[in-house]
Amino acid sequence: MEKSLYLHVGHGKTGSSYIQSILSTHRDKLKEDLSILYPVLESDRSSEGKISSGNGSIFLQNPGDVLHVCRGNEDLSTLYSSEFLFALERKWLNRKNILSLKEHYDNIKILLFVRNPDEMLSSSYQQAVKRSGYTGTIAEYIEKFQFYRSVEVFIKKSLENPELELTVYNYSLCKKRISKVISEWMGSKNTYSVPYPVVNRSLTFAELVFQQEVNKVFGKSGDLFSDLVCEELPDLKADTILPPASSWRAFIERNKGTISEINGLIPASQALQLEENLVQDLEPQLSLNVDQIRIIARSMLPKLMRV
Repeated sequence: MEKSLYLHVGHGKTGSSYIQSILSTHRDKLKEDLSILYPVLESDRSSEGKISSGNGSIFLQNPGDVLHVCRGNEDLSTLYSSEFLFALERKWLNRKNILSLKEHYDNIKILLFVRNPDEMLSSSYQQAVKRSGYTGTIAEYIEKFQFYRSVEVFIKKSLENPELELTVYNYSLCKKRISKVISEWMGSKNTYSVPYPVVNRSLTFAELVFQQEVNKVFGKSGDLFSDLVCEELPDLKADTILPPASSWRAFIERNKGTISEINGLIPASQALQLEENLVQDLEPQLSLNVDQIRIIARSMLPKLMRV
C-alpha cells in the first residue's frame, strides 16, 4: 500500500477551520477507510465546530524526522492541516526535510487554497481585528497588505521540488463544495462533511467596530467578544468591508504583476480574479442585536468586575 504525506497548508481565510472540523470529526473513518492518520492536539475542539489552528504545530516540531511526523504509525499515510504550514513554510519547505520525508512516504501531497483579492482583503482585515488586536481602518490596512507576494513565493518553492504534488484551488470558486474538494484530494469516493454550516465567520460591521474599541482599551482581546460571537452565532451574516476606491486602485497597481505571476503558475480554471471596481451589495449592519448584547454581558462584564 502506498503511503502519502498530506499537507493542507491553508492559507488563511480559506475555510481552514471548517476543513479541520471535517478531519477531526472523521479521524477514525479516515484511518479505517483511507489508512490516513490525522493526529490531534489535546486542546483541539474543531470536532465541536470551534475555531481551530489544526494540527500543523505537531508537524512543525520536527518536520524532517519521519518517526515524529508519522507518530509511530509507519504503515499509514499521515495528514496535517494548518495555516501555519503556509505562514511558517521556512521551517519545513526545504530540500533536507523533503528528501528525508520522501524516504518514507511514496507521495507528498500539498493542498493550497487561494482567494480572490477583494474577498481576501476584507476577510484578512477582519481577522486582524479579531485575532491580532488591529484598530486601524481598512484604508490603513491595505497599504501594508503584501499577502500575494507570499503566495507567489510559496507556489514557486513548492514547484521547485519535484517530490511535491501541489494542488491549488481558488476558494472563491469552490467554497460551497469544500467538503467534496477535501475528500477528493484525500482520494475518497465518499464526501466527508460536518453539520457546522460556518466555522470562524467574519464579523458584522457593528461587531467589528465594537471589537476595535475593545482592542483600543485592552489590546489584543478577541477572546472577550469576537471569538464567542462567531462560535455562538455562526449563521449571522457577516459584512464585507471594502476599502475606498482610491486605495483599491493603488492596491491593483501594486499587485497586478504578482497576481498575473500566480495565475501563470496555477490551473487557468482556478485563476485569481482582480476586480477593477468594488461594489457594496448589501447595507452594513450598524447595530448589535439582543443575542450579541447578551454575549457581551456574559463574557465581558464578569472579567471587567475582576479588574
